[in-house]
Amino acid sequence: GSIGALWSASDNTISEILSSFKENRIFIFPQTCYYNLKGDVPSARLRSAQKIYSEAKALTLMLREKESYDFCKKYHPTTDIELMPDIALSITDAPTTQNRDGVLLCFRDDKERVLSEADRTAVISALRQINNDIETKEISTHIHRRVTKRTRKKELFALWNQFAASKLVITDRLHGMIFAAITGTPCIALNNLSKKVEGVYRLVHEEIPYISFMENTDHAKAMISAALAQPSTKYEYKYPIDRLYAIFSGTNIGTHPSTTHGGTING
Repeated sequence: GSIGALWSASDNTISEILSSFKENRIFIFPQTCYYNLKGDVPSARLRSAQKIYSEAKALTLMLREKESYDFCKKYHPTTDIELMPDIALSITDAPTTQNRDGVLLCFRDDKERVLSEADRTAVISALRQINNDIETKEISTHIHRRVTKRTRKKELFALWNQFAASKLVITDRLHGMIFAAITGTPCIALNNLSKKVEGVYRLVHEEIPYISFMENTDHAKAMISAALAQPSTKYEYKYPIDRLYAIFSGTNIGTHPSTTHGGTING
């Protein structure tokens, strides 16, 4: 999520765009916000955002989980706020396969990480207790090289193919969970600092039953055994695309005026 105090440079960019184009029609695609407030008193960053967002005359801010949605409804009362699933869940052409093997471990190594070394060890130990010979591979959803418009689709499919080839994904990354979902790969998700992983999971899990959420590692062995027993499947989640189109067309937008100009900020 790019809104709030966690990734301040991205949050600053959003504020700069809103300030520069306050007369334009602006859509911010489904995001997570995180300010880590002490009580209900807005921080200086949040107070600045409140002023900037309120001055944007035709802004729709979409949030991808309920906690962020409720937060923004409270602190941005004059802004059009919508609850929409992460836009990556609308992808329908990711690869899938019946021939799967091994476990993909996709863990954070940045400031959003809350998974302790002890819990990480507990997860791997549970895997070894179930099958000491099972192959594990560590992966990141970050591509640590320059990606251009010409190469981005190739890079994405190369990443998705690794998810699709795995029998199970264990991850504390939101898009690790989502990439597992869209490739039909069983997944166990753990939380991150902003709790966006849990939030998105709670929003969509009833329609994606092969994704599960591990609140703690106390029952890691049982959860991993159950996940490994699941067959690979087809991604059949129905993204509410018609509602998204309604937001774009203005039929879902309260009193915000439409203009002939627009832009998007993708989360």
